[in-house]
Amino acid sequence: GWRPRGTLVYLAVADEEAMGTHGAQWLVDNAWDDVRCDFLVTEFGGAKLPLGSGARLIMVAEKGSHWVRLRTRGVPGHGSMPFRSENAAVKMAEVIRRVAAYRPAADLHETWRRFVEAIGLPGAQGMLLSRRWGLELALSRAKAIGVARMLHAATHTTFSPNILRSGVKINVIPESAEADIDIRTLPGVDGPEVRRMLREAIGDLWSEVEIVAEGDNLATASPADTPLWRTLESVTARLIPGGTVAPFIVVGATDSRFFRRKGVTAYGYGLLSDKIPFDQFARMFHGRNERIDQESLRLMVELWDGTAREMLGS
Repeated sequence: GWRPRGTLVYLAVADEEAMGTHGAQWLVDNAWDDVRCDFLVTEFGGAKLPLGSGARLIMVAEKGSHWVRLRTRGVPGHGSMPFRSENAAVKMAEVIRRVAAYRPAADLHETWRRFVEAIGLPGAQGMLLSRRWGLELALSRAKAIGVARMLHAATHTTFSPNILRSGVKINVIPESAEADIDIRTLPGVDGPEVRRMLREAIGDLWSEVEIVAEGDNLATASPADTPLWRTLESVTARLIPGGTVAPFIVVGATDSRFFRRKGVTAYGYGLLSDKIPFDQFARMFHGRNERIDQESLRLMVELWDGTAREMLGS
């Protein structure tokens, strides 16, 4: 029998994994009057961080995604005579090795600094995460690899070669090779800066590489001092006694960016139980046995119900 004082919009879209082009982006671009809102809650967040106060992370920002397809050229020939051949696949293999080994400097951006302050790390630990050299040292020595990967991605523009294509037949030296690179950018990093990084990574082979496809979604962020933040903080503390929250940056991509571009305050948040530790949670995405436990599902339902009731009145 509850009737909200405002309007509650529920969106269920199926193509977030395809960058949201025909789902959230289409709705924002073509049906804005139907989905217009002041605040948005979407995926991610809510796992208890095994650092400092053990806060649960609310995603107030999101890295950009800059997917790139690279191509190298060679000279086709018979695979039985590889001596002094120009093999596009071999050339691309070296390009990929260089890109994978590239390590741009850490960027301790505003969201990161607020995160470190909010989780209340004691003494030297807080100092380490507040300095570039300290962060790199901590990440290199961390035993919890899932946590280390998440914190590294939150402070670095990353380059991951994930799809390779080359060759038409086992006995033909390939004339061309392609590689798709998943590049995730920090706030302030745009297309020209990504190209500069790629050129730095690839070095003297840069003249041998073509960029044949490129997509650029810049990083986005929302303020944390909002009614929605205070509501999520309040409902979290009610459902999990002593539970605290801290701001963080999504290292992948969600549909929130389309709404932020319209001025909407958008956060990524759920509420996960302690049955799946944060380190395991961070390693499950697109991995083996990706799942959620029943207690987490219950907590999320109660979180979203409580959030709607507090934001829209009882």
